[in-house]
Amino acid sequence: MQAIMKLNRLVAGVALLVTGCTAPTSPTVGAARSAAVKPVPTANPDPADQPDQPDQPDQANQAAEPPAVAGPVKSAPALLPAIASGPPLRRFTNIHLDDTLAPQIRARQARTKTLAVIEELFRQAEVSFPPAGLLLRGYKHEQELEVWASSERDSELRHITTYSICATSGELGPKRREGDLQVPEGYYRIQYLWPGSAYYLSMKVNYPNQSDRLLGDKRWPGSDIMIHGSCASIGCLAMSDERIEEIYTLSAAAQRRGPLHVHLYPMRDQSALETLAQFGQHRDFWNNLYDGRRLVDQTKRIPTVRVGSDGVYQYSLGR
Repeated sequence: MQAIMKLNRLVAGVALLVTGCTAPTSPTVGAARSAAVKPVPTANPDPADQPDQPDQPDQANQAAEPPAVAGPVKSAPALLPAIASGPPLRRFTNIHLDDTLAPQIRARQARTKTLAVIEELFRQAEVSFPPAGLLLRGYKHEQELEVWASSERDSELRHITTYSICATSGELGPKRREGDLQVPEGYYRIQYLWPGSAYYLSMKVNYPNQSDRLLGDKRWPGSDIMIHGSCASIGCLAMSDERIEEIYTLSAAAQRRGPLHVHLYPMRDQSALETLAQFGQHRDFWNNLYDGRRLVDQTKRIPTVRVGSDGVYQYSLGR
C-alpha cells in the first residue's frame, strides 16, 4: 500500500501542473482521479491535533477545452502569525489521508473524526450547530480562512475559528482568465461538495460569478476553483487533508440550513494595499470589494450581493 501511495503522489504532482485544481466532469472521472495522493509541501507547519451525497457537478464550461497552462505551486510559510484576536488559529498539517477510500467513506470518516471538535468550537462561540448562516472569509496575503456563523438566519455572525491555508498560487489581485494562476477575489457561494476529489475532499466555489464574467476574459475567465485538501494548488485554497475534513464536515451540516457563502480578499488591511504601486490597476476593484467587508464587519451579517452591468458589486441587507 505504501508503494502505491508513493506512486500516486508522483502522478498527482504531474497532473497538478497540467490541469490545476480541476473539478471532475462526472462521478466516474472523479472516482478515477481520487486515487491520486498529493505531494508534501516544502513548508514545515505545526501539526495539530454521512454527509448527504453532494449535488452532481455541473457541465458548465465543458463544451470546449481551455488551454493547459503549467505554473508554480506556492506553499504557505512555515510559521504563520497568530490572528490578532478571536479563536486560536487551526494550522494545516502534513498528514496525508488515504485517497483510495471510496468517496462516501471519506466523508463519513471525516464526520466521525471531527464532529466533536467542530461542536466544541461552536459551543465556545455560543453558536448552535449546525448553524443557519455560514461564511468562509479568506485572505490571500495572510493565507488564512476564517469561519463565521450564526445560530439563526438573521442573527449576528460570530467568529468560530480560523484555518491556515496550506498552499495557494498567484499574487494579489483578482482572477481574470484561465491559466493566470490567480486565486479569485470577490463574493461567492459553495456550489457543491465533492467527496470523490483527487484532493481528498473538495468544495467547489461558484467562480466565475457575474462580476468575473464582465471584468475578466470573455471566452476563458477560468473555472474549477476549489477549497480542498492536500498542500498543492493552482488557483485554489489547499487546506491540507486533516483540516479539509473539518471544513467539509461543518459545511455539509450547514448547507442543510442555507447557502454557504465565501468572501475572498487580497489581505486584511486595505490601507496596506494602497501603498503597493505595482497593483494600482486593482485599486477601484478593491475599493468596491472592501465596501462589502465593511458592511459585514459593521453589521455582523451576510449581505445580499448583486452585480451591476459594469461588474461592480452592490450590497444590501435583507433578502
